[in-house]
Amino acid sequence: MGLGPTPILPSPSSPFGSTIYDTSRVHVMVLGWASFALIGVLYYLVPKMRGKEEIHSKRLASIHFWITNITFPLAVVVTASAGFVVDSLESSGVSDAAVFGTPQVMTILAVFIVLFIVGLLAQLTFVYNIYKTLGS
Repeated sequence: MGLGPTPILPSPSSPFGSTIYDTSRVHVMVLGWASFALIGVLYYLVPKMRGKEEIHSKRLASIHFWITNITFPLAVVVTASAGFVVDSLESSGVSDAAVFGTPQVMTILAVFIVLFIVGLLAQLTFVYNIYKTLGS
């Protein structure tokens, strides 16, 4: 593993046999960094633009922060495990069409959907908090 763009370069010693996992890891890290940076900037700047000292609700901001910090890494783990499960099923001879009907993949999909809904509710909490700060 390297820094910057080097993780997307082919690695002869890659334990996974391809660089798709390295590439996705880089994208996930950038997504997490960029989204949390943007959220932090908005939590800081929006009240200042409205001439206020702080956000509408620190409690909602805390709820948003912790739910996002829990669901995002869990979603990354679930997504990575889905990739490994699908790869192992396909390498054992299961056809592409049959992979998505297997109990393993359906369980992972159900967990991912729950994480998505919880994460979406956290982001809606963020939007509501920013909206109330702008409106009040």
